[in-house]
Amino acid sequence: MGFEDNKHNIAPEIHAKIVTYAKKEYPDDLEMQEETYEDQVKAYLYMESVTDEEVKAFAVKEYKKDYEMQRDTYDDQVKYKAKMAAIPDGPLKQYAIKEYPEDYEMQHDVYKDQVKYKAKMDVIPDGPLKQYAIKEYPEDYEMQHDVYKDQVKYKAKMDVIPDGPLKQYAIKEYPEDYEMQKHVYKEQLKYKTKMDAVADSPLKQYAIHEYPEDYEMQEHVYSKQLKYKTKMDAIPDSPVKAYAIAKYPEDYEMQADAYKKREKKLAKKTKKNKMEPVEDIPVIKKKKKEDATIAQLIPEEEITKTNAETEILDSKTKDEDIIVIPDLATFKTKDKEQGWWRKLWS
Repeated sequence: MGFEDNKHNIAPEIHAKIVTYAKKEYPDDLEMQEETYEDQVKAYLYMESVTDEEVKAFAVKEYKKDYEMQRDTYDDQVKYKAKMAAIPDGPLKQYAIKEYPEDYEMQHDVYKDQVKYKAKMDVIPDGPLKQYAIKEYPEDYEMQHDVYKDQVKYKAKMDVIPDGPLKQYAIKEYPEDYEMQKHVYKEQLKYKTKMDAVADSPLKQYAIHEYPEDYEMQEHVYSKQLKYKTKMDAIPDSPVKAYAIAKYPEDYEMQADAYKKREKKLAKKTKKNKMEPVEDIPVIKKKKKEDATIAQLIPEEEITKTNAETEILDSKTKDEDIIVIPDLATFKTKDKEQGWWRKLWS
């Protein structure tokens, strides 16, 4: 009887699940498939017999398809749950539970680490660096210790840097954080070197004016201005370009933005002003009438023509079966209304 024959007589859906798992783990090794199947069945039967439903739910959630890992996780969690239960309640225990509310093994690891690093922080004399570390991580002694060590290291580096504008700027940006001071100082030094290599020009002066103390931002602004100046230079002269330059005489990035928006606005306006298709003009239909005249079909108030025009209006129309005339009241465009007859006689 092969392992696919359900010789353990477990639920068919569980059997099928385990067979699929075994084949997926070892697609080309029948012997390992059989061994994996047997191990999984044993672990499944073990999990069916456990009594701690809370821990079982955690183990199943962690390893939905692997009964062996469920079993091992369950056993570890039961062990560490008992250890956590033996620890007196207090801030360190509560912190560990908050970090890993469902995982007793991780709770225990966190608790042990917190005890160790609390002891290290307790022997450090009080001072600005220690207070900064505590402020950054008030509940986490491990992180306090890491921050404190880093601050000590970077304070030593900042102390050997000669006083000057770059150092003062870094201190102003991060008065309590020596690690960030060192990072800012290093970046400022790098971008100052770049800006020093740039020839003096209106673009450079604009960047300096925008960020007089920040070389990193100066370089960023200068690069952007140079990019957009190139774009503006490539645009042919036009009223729209003149408008953008007049609005932002020193800022090429804003010029390009203003130009783009103005062009878009004008394009919309041009499209809006185009004559719309006249689709729904009412039609007056008149059947054959011998004495019908155009004048009789036009509203009385519209007939304000000269004598010559009146003569034309008074002339008889030809007899036709049907005379079709658009509504004479209005002829619509997007911008205005005009008498249809004005268009006819113009």
